[in-house]
Amino acid sequence: MKRSLLLLSYIFLIVSVFAENKISTASFTIHPGDTMNVSIDISNDLPMIAFQFDLYLPEGIKIVKHFDNEENDTVFEASLTERKDASHLLSVTDMGNKIRFISYSMSNAFFKDGSSPSVVTLKLVADANIAQGKFPVFIKDALYTQGGKEATTIKLNDAVSYINAIYRYQIAVSAENGGTATGTGTYSYGDSVTVKATPQTGYSFLGWYENNNAVSSLVSYTFKADAIRSLTAKFSLNTYQIAVSAENGGTVTGAGTYNYGDSVAVKATPQAGYSFLGWYEGNNAVSSSVSYTFKADAIRSLTAKFSLNTYQIAVSAENGGT
Repeated sequence: MKRSLLLLSYIFLIVSVFAENKISTASFTIHPGDTMNVSIDISNDLPMIAFQFDLYLPEGIKIVKHFDNEENDTVFEASLTERKDASHLLSVTDMGNKIRFISYSMSNAFFKDGSSPSVVTLKLVADANIAQGKFPVFIKDALYTQGGKEATTIKLNDAVSYINAIYRYQIAVSAENGGTATGTGTYSYGDSVTVKATPQTGYSFLGWYENNNAVSSLVSYTFKADAIRSLTAKFSLNTYQIAVSAENGGTVTGAGTYNYGDSVAVKATPQAGYSFLGWYEGNNAVSSSVSYTFKADAIRSLTAKFSLNTYQIAVSAENGGT
């Protein structure tokens, strides 16, 4: 009891600072409005029955609180770890510029070694408007009480870790008619973001637009997340030039510019004394119909070929001549 009271009254016998004895907490990254579970570690080379430390948090970072029905009060979300004995208690006190943690046992029970040096876990929350940057977390005036016949207090060196507050940004992508787009998500500041546009058949990608301003002509557009962005992929319906021509012996119609999927009808009309041979593309026959109908899906150059009619003239003679 006397040894516990010594700790609670902050009357400590400081005997030594051991390199093996230390207090620490890991650095971590947090986003505005997020919570994070944090561990405070004490490595002790002597049996420990109690400890104390002061935690200094940067502006914009707080320990989460909740209402405790048993205590009928709002308390910090902080607890002892598996290293505690059932009789160990934890006191957490807001002292304005710092938060003081004290743990002790009225029966002077020992803390266990545990699977890790963690002695306290606490939940931190970042303000929604926290500044972006790297901020120090200090642990000061840390010590623990060694149990045994002669209780002594071991002072621990001050420790510092860092909270990296990073903004997150919503990147929204959408596609106008003619294709699809991917890449929507929430990204941390500095993350590499890749958005990708995929045109549908018959469409071409025009570019990525933001507030009607073109920002990239690349199908896959990569940038660093540093602001909320809303990107739109724009597409255009392909148009195709259909050229028609006629060799000697006739005329053709149907040439023009057509949208993808349009129905195209080309027609050949032979002149008197000629017959239609067929529609050709290059040297390949594509249709023998005078009226050839197809869907526009490529640039095409069609030629109507004709042949001069030939006629068989038969003559004969009756008796009396040739």
